[in-house]
Amino acid sequence: LAAQTDYTAYALLEDTTGNRSTIAAKEFTTEGVAVLASEANLPAVVQVMGAGDIDINETNFPDASFRAWLHAQTYGSDDILTAEEIAAITFINVSDQNISDLMGIECFTALTELECSNNQLTALDVSKNTALMGLFCSDNQLTALDVSNNTALTKLSCDRNQLVALDVSKNTSLTTLSCSNNQLTALNLSK
Repeated sequence: LAAQTDYTAYALLEDTTGNRSTIAAKEFTTEGVAVLASEANLPAVVQVMGAGDIDINETNFPDASFRAWLHAQTYGSDDILTAEEIAAITFINVSDQNISDLMGIECFTALTELECSNNQLTALDVSKNTALMGLFCSDNQLTALDVSNNTALTKLSCDRNQLVALDVSKNTSLTTLSCSNNQLTALNLSK
């Protein structure tokens, strides 16, 4: 398999316990992948990834529960999020999924609504999700929440966390704010 201009070929090597190794190169032949696999005593699969595609793996999505949720979606079942799939995902609901880390959510730049309530999140970085209009992150353990880059935000629900401060002064489109049952000592609503 020769790589095309905007593509890198990856050999995914998987052992019998499901552990995977990914080897990337500008060009792979099917014979080369077979040699790599046989040297490692593993079966091999070749996938071609385009520019902007993201592997659903522990590096990009460290939380096992979040990865499992992604794999259960039609767009994540092949272990790769293509640039086209990422651009089409505008809504994610991972509430009640036992997630403690949403690292990787920043990949979804077209996301307009994120529901992640009732998890074990202590941090949430939505700074790259600039299209976000609705953020529902209640019933977690968040100690800080920075929504300053989310200027399109119209609804924010962050009840029952451990927030001590919340600044929504840059969220000039905000029409609904629910932030009860936190440890708030500062709330900036100025516009």
